[in-house]
Parts: sequence; structure tokens; C-alpha cells
Amino acid sequence: MKPTTKWLALAVAATFAVSCAKSEDAAAASSTVSNPVCTPSETIEGIITANKTIAANACVAIRGKVEVNSGVTLTVNAGARVLASTSTLSYILVKRGGIITAIGTDTNPVIFTSGGNQGSRNPSDWGGIVIHGKSATNNTASADYATDSEIFTGPYGCGDAGNACAGTLGNTDNSGTLQYVRIEFAGREIASGKEFNGLFLAGVGSGTTIDHVQFHRGSDDGIEIFGGAVNVNYALITNNQDDAFDVDEGWRGTARYIVAAVPKDGDQGIEYDGVGADANRSTNAKLSNFTILGSYNKTVEGIISVRASGTMELDNSYIAHVWGANGVIAVAANSITNAGNTPATNYGASFDLRFQSNVIECAFTNATFTTAKTTADSLFCSGANQPAGCVANTLAVTFPDGNTNNVTTNLACTTPSLSRPSEGVLWGATSGINEFRPTAAITATYADPAAAPNGTDMATATFIGAFQNQTDNWGTTMGWVSFPAN
Repeated sequence: MKPTTKWLALAVAATFAVSCAKSEDAAAASSTVSNPVCTPSETIEGIITANKTIAANACVAIRGKVEVNSGVTLTVNAGARVLASTSTLSYILVKRGGIITAIGTDTNPVIFTSGGNQGSRNPSDWGGIVIHGKSATNNTASADYATDSEIFTGPYGCGDAGNACAGTLGNTDNSGTLQYVRIEFAGREIASGKEFNGLFLAGVGSGTTIDHVQFHRGSDDGIEIFGGAVNVNYALITNNQDDAFDVDEGWRGTARYIVAAVPKDGDQGIEYDGVGADANRSTNAKLSNFTILGSYNKTVEGIISVRASGTMELDNSYIAHVWGANGVIAVAANSITNAGNTPATNYGASFDLRFQSNVIECAFTNATFTTAKTTADSLFCSGANQPAGCVANTLAVTFPDGNTNNVTTNLACTTPSLSRPSEGVLWGATSGINEFRPTAAITATYADPAAAPNGTDMATATFIGAFQNQTDNWGTTMGWVSFPAN
């Protein structure tokens, strides 16, 4: 998340409710766009009050807030392209009890993108997809729900009137499926600390399926998770201008096989916050097999921040091309303290600050990447939210619950497993998916991540990072992936 105040007027205009979803002709939908991705056959806007299907390979536009009501399913079939109007803040909001089912295929993905001209699309062209579920959050100390999101899109979580927490904290609540989906040029800041993202998951449960997804070139975070128990697998988060992977408010799920590639104008690979108002229900997720890549993001130090009493377990991951005067991985003092506390019921057996079986290469003390770090301990710091403000500390202190089998033998970046692009060049622009796949497997002693509070227990890894080697396609041809600059 990053604070600015632009676009507030647009956001207010976009939140006026419309009594029903309506369509307009294609000419009106594309009248100001001379080179669209496709020509929309209809424009959808307002509130969807009955099940709606977007046909396979269809081209449709959305304008303003498109709201999927409780009890309603929005189905988007393979190959459909959904173009968001740039004339006003446009986004899709799935309310609690609503469902979005967007299922593409390996070679025919569902694409949510800007309705602007190809070659002129930009980060922040639209607001992305927002999903509110009925799985608990720690936004307030006395309740499992929030009365409104940070972007003014309404309540999420469970426990309030009409939204009981089903089962264990609503962990298995189902808000739908996103598979073989690409979200491009999304995100928008509407006030200080108030930002839309590529995908914003608020109180979303593990019954929701999210895998084989790409969040590309957004203006804020690629994906942001507030509470809930959702799992995310097989995701490419590429060239977003703030954090790649941002979590908060007591998330209790897992993420595995994730690429977090930060461009020059980006911020961090992982921003991991813990509490809304209750440290005993802090974020306590389990992460494995990430590939986290910086580049020349010279205005921001570091690549991972753990803060606000959050306790992160990160295993079997590859981190490279990062810098920080004090460290490249920052852990707040209250997170270290919270690691010794006992979680509330259903928030895990223990709070685990664990960093194990990770490989770190190409880590520097300065923004010009000329002075390499020399020891494993020089990579870590504690005491503040960002590496720029924290004090150098040891791996053992910053991750007291597990810190073994990490490999830090190539901090000076001699023949790295993955190379960074030239300054100013976006990730994926030169060699596509190969920029994230090592020529040979990256090895270490593999870790078996602890079971997450939502009950998901990931198996012991068989390689390091998101991809094993140049032939690893996550069981696909990677035909659903693309890296457009604009």
C-alpha cells in the first residue's frame, strides 16, 4: 500500500449504486478507443441482481462499479476479454455471498484489462477485482468482520447480522474460482492509504479457488489479502508499482509457487502485516516456493517487510537482485515479540516466524548494486517497517522459530540462477517466462512447511523457487501468460 490523494473524486463518483446491470451498444462502448484489445459487444455497469454469463471468447466492457450481489454468480468463460472503461473508476466488486467464476484454459485465458488503446494502457487505468467473503478477519478486536474496506467497498468477514461465521471462522467460505486468468493495468489510489489493487481479497475463504493467475503492471499491489483463509497457488505477479504480494488482518491461508517480480518503479516483493486490532489473531500464513526478484528499484530498500505483529513462514524460496543499507528483509520488533505468544483459537497452534531452506543471491548494500552483502546476517534487520529505518540484526533473532538450511553463497552475484533485466526494462519484456525459470534446479535442503491455521498442509518441497527449471511450465504451456508494457 502506498499513500497518495489522487483520484478521490473519481472514486466517489464510481460508488453510486445503480439499480441493475445494463448493457449498451458496441459503438458507445468503444467510441473513444481507436485501437482496443477487442470491440466490446456490450457494456456492463451497475448492480448484477441475477446470474450473468459472459460467453467464451466474448468481448465486453465494464464501466463504473459492477457489483455482484449476494446469491448471484458472474460466470466468465474461457477466452473472454473484459475491458474496463478508463473514463471513470471501473472495477468489479463481488459482495459477500456473491460468486465470480472465471475459468480460462492454458491457451485461452480470461483477460481483465484496460479498455484503453493498446500501446497506451497504463497502471491505474481501472480498479481491478475486489472480492468480499464471509471468512473471519481481525480488523477489530471484538469481531470477525469489518464494516467497510479500506477502499470504501463495504463490509467483509463474518459474525455480523445475517453473516454468521459458518464452521470454523468461515474458513471454507466459497467466493468462486479464478483459474487461467490475467488481470492487467489495474489498481488506483483514491486517498491516502486507500488503494485498489489487481486483486483485493477481503475475508475470502479457502473454498475459493485461485490458481494459474497473473497480475501484471498494476499501479498498486498485484494481490492484497485482508484476513480470511484463502489459498493462492501458481501466480505470476509482475511489474506492479507497489508491492507484489501484500497481506494483512489475520490471513490464515497458504501461498505456493508464486513469482513476485518487482520493477524499477515498484516497492517490495512481500509486505506482510499482522493485525487489524488483535495481535492474538495476527496474520499467520505459510508461504513456500516463491521466486522474489528486485531490479533497480532504487527509491525503496529491501524486498520483504514483516510488521504489525505478523508472523511469516517463508520456505523453499529464491530471492535475488535486492539492496538495503541495513538489510533486505525487515522484521518489526512487535512481530518478533508476537512469535512467542499463543494464538487465539483457530489462528494456529503457534505463531511461527520461520525462514528456512531459502536461497538468496545478488544482495547489495547500495542502490547502485556495486557493494555486495558479505554475510547471511547482513541481510536482516529489525525494529521498523522498512529496512531503511531498522537496525541490522541476525537471522536467528529475526526468525526465531526456524532459520536453517538457507544458502547465501552468491551475494556478490557471480553467475546468478536468474538474471535481472537492464535498468528500466520490465520483467518478462525480453525473454518472457524464461526470465523466471532457472536453467538448472536451485537446490538446498528442502523444508516441510507447517500446516496453516486453515488446515492446509503443504508437502515438503522438491525444488527451490516457483519453477524447477527451464522446462517447468506448472503443467501447462504457459500460453495464458503475457507481459505487455502498455
